[in-house]
Formats: sequence, C-alpha cells, structure tokens
Amino acid sequence: MPLPRWFPRGRAPYAVFVVGVALTLLGTYYVVRTGAARDEMRFRATADEIRHLIEIHLHTYIEVLRAGVALFSASDTVTRDEFRAFVSHLRLRERYPGIQGMGFAMRVSPHQDSIFLWPRGERDGYTSVVYLEPLDERNQRAIGYDMYSDAVRRAAMERARDTGEPTASGKVRLVTEFGGDATQAGFLIFVPVYRTGTSPQTVEERREALVGYVYSPFRADDLLHGILGPTSRELGL
Repeated sequence: MPLPRWFPRGRAPYAVFVVGVALTLLGTYYVVRTGAARDEMRFRATADEIRHLIEIHLHTYIEVLRAGVALFSASDTVTRDEFRAFVSHLRLRERYPGIQGMGFAMRVSPHQDSIFLWPRGERDGYTSVVYLEPLDERNQRAIGYDMYSDAVRRAAMERARDTGEPTASGKVRLVTEFGGDATQAGFLIFVPVYRTGTSPQTVEERREALVGYVYSPFRADDLLHGILGPTSRELGL
C-alpha cells in the first residue's frame, strides 16, 4: 500500500499521541485520494469524523497494551499458557478491529539456549518475540524475531524504554507479511515492562530495569478498515 510522504519511515519514533495525528492524516489522505474533498465542508466533516474515530480506537488499543503490562507486573513469571489465556479473554479481533495481536518481546542474551532468536549477528542488545497471540499462521512467523535488529523498530523501543511511555514505530514491513499483492505497510506500538513493576525515576534506572515490551503490530489497511467500518466503503477503501 503506497503511503504519503509524511508517514513515519526511518525517522525518530513518535510518542503515542502523535500516532493519532499520523493516522488522522492517513485517513485524510484517503479522503483526498478518493475525491471526497471536492466539497470543503464535506471534507472537513469527514476528516473530523475520521479523527474522532481514530483517537477513540487508539486510546482503547493503548489501554489494552497497558493491561498486558499489568499482567507481567503482577507476576514474576508469565507462562505461554497464561499469556494465551489472557489474550484469548480479551477477544482482540472481535472487540478491537484492526489490531493484529498482542505480543511480548523479551530482553535477552544471545547465549540463552532456551530462547529462540533470529536473525543472528552481533548487536548491542537483543530482544526476542516470545509470545504473540492469537498464534495463527501469520503471527507464528514473528516468534523469535529480534526487533532490535531493525533500526526503525529499535528506535521506537528505545524511546519507549527511556520515557516509560507507549511509543509507535515508523513505517515497517511486518515480519508476519507473506509478500505478494496482499502485503500492507505496517507499524507497531510498544509499551515497556520494567522489573520494578512501575516506571523507574531516571532514564538510567529504566534502562537497567527493562524486562521487555508488550506490543501490538498493525497493518495499515486492516487498521483503517477496522476503525472506519462502513465509512471505509463510502471512501472507496
């Protein structure tokens, strides 16, 4: 899916409130592209509606991710079965249209034999996607992936780690994409998980206490269809 120039690419990641602005512009871009901007009043009304819908959904998605962080904060160890049960109870794709799943990327050492990690190589820090639910055929492709190996993802993760706040990545190709004509542009939102259970006071303390990230991947087309619903058909999406 082609995206306008302003869509975040390899630049510094945006704080989560900027994601709302970015996706608002994305929705507006579609309005313009489909010719709905011919009438200025209609354009403004449609853009306001899209912005409102996006803001509501993004706020909800972020609260879902925070609930995932709370799960890890409440337990010394969250097993795969516990995480699966938690996400299953959320009924993500039924209640939160557009979200591809919820995962946990753990900060790891490349020498941990019990951790599946790819791609291999020397890096200053490693993570591994240890959980991603629902674990369907698409999401299975991400298990073990080190998101620190990609500069765009890593920039967002480091911003989330240092600020303690939800942070979105720039535009990426999700590793869950199969390729071909169905490939969509994507992005991710990360929320840090700290050993202390809450965000430490200083950046240094946050870096030391980092356990990993609860995160969600998003496919741009699916997200917009999920958020806009019938409006997306009116816009020709």
